[in-house]
Formats: sequence, C-alpha cells, structure tokens
Amino acid sequence: MMLVICLMISLVATTVLARSEIPEAEKMDQGYYLTEQEMIELAKQIKKMQEKISILETENETLKERLAAERKAYEKAIKQANKTIDLQEKQIASLQEVNKMLEKQVNDPDIIEKLTLLLAGVGAGQLF
Repeated sequence: MMLVICLMISLVATTVLARSEIPEAEKMDQGYYLTEQEMIELAKQIKKMQEKISILETENETLKERLAAERKAYEKAIKQANKTIDLQEKQIASLQEVNKMLEKQVNDPDIIEKLTLLLAGVGAGQLF
C-alpha cells in the first residue's frame, strides 16, 4: 500500500511539476526537491484527483447499469416484434390456404353444373 502511495505521489508530482503548477520546486539530479508547503499542495492535488476518480467510478457504474437496463428493454422489444411477425406469418399462411380452398370451390366444374341446373330449374319453375 505504501509503495502504491509513493508511486502515486511520484507520478502526480512529476505531472504537476511538469505543468509548472508548483514553480518553487527545484529540479535535482534524482528528481525534485519539495518544500513542506509544496508537499502539502501536492497532497491536496492528489486528494482532489482521488475524489475525481471516485466520482468517475460512480458515474461509470451508473452508466453500466443504465446500459444493461436499455439492453434488456431492447431485447424485450425485439422478442415482442418477433412474436408479432410470427403471428402475422401464420395468419398469412392460413388466409392463403382459405383462398386456395375458395378458388378450388369456384373453379370446381361440379359446382358450376349444379348451379346451372339450379338456375335452369328456377327458370323453368317460373314458367308454370
């Protein structure tokens, strides 16, 4: 843990000093020499960065949850749409079958003959 803090301080110190946010820091052969005030300022900046990281991690988790919820809603909508499409395809197939049966009945010569005889009988019946 201490190593992580030291590495973090080193990284932040290098970044901060490279930006010249702490102009009093003196460059030495092995790094930078920081006064007590500079170290306090550096610690404050590290704390701000840690708080920012915490906020960003919270936002990240929130966004992940929202994304998961949107994916579930999307999946549900797609399933419902697929069900509707399947039902429509079944209805179309059923109506096509009914249409074929009706065409067959209309084009059936036996029915046409029966209708002709029926109409002839009705016509003959009116004569008497």
